[in-house]
Amino acid sequence: MNEYRLLEAAKRLQETNQTVEKIAGAVGYQNVYYFSKQFKKRFHLSPSEFRRQAR
Repeated sequence: MNEYRLLEAAKRLQETNQTVEKIAGAVGYQNVYYFSKQFKKRFHLSPSEFRRQAR
């Protein structure tokens, strides 16, 4: 389930201009710090770094 949520978040980071906080909430994370930690563990980049590289 976490994998799906993180992949959905990555997709949203690439395709939208929503804030990281909004994306984290939309995919089911209530704590943006925890979301960022899990995202970095999976993609080896912070959500902001991932977004910069994806564009």
